[in-house]
Amino acid sequence: MSNAERHGLIAKAVRDSGGATVQQLAELTGASEMTIRRDLDALAGQGVLERVRGGARTLLLRGEEPPFALRTNESVDAKRRIAAEVSALIADGESVLLD
Repeated sequence: MSNAERHGLIAKAVRDSGGATVQQLAELTGASEMTIRRDLDALAGQGVLERVRGGARTLLLRGEEPPFALRTNESVDAKRRIAAEVSALIADGESVLLD
């Protein structure tokens, strides 16, 4: 499992339950507790969750979207397929503006 996949899994578990312990997240991901602690520190630095003693808790309110840093790693294959289809619609020399 890649770091991005593990971070996504951790963030989802914390978001869905409101919080999780290091031990629970280690069991969920199959990673060591030390790896989970480093992951939680990284995710807390990105504003994804709040690091608390022994685990983490969510910072998101119900219905709130996850931070952009996490969403960039979601559905990467689908995003690439969409980009390929859209690029086929653009002729050489044309400009595209995204807002």
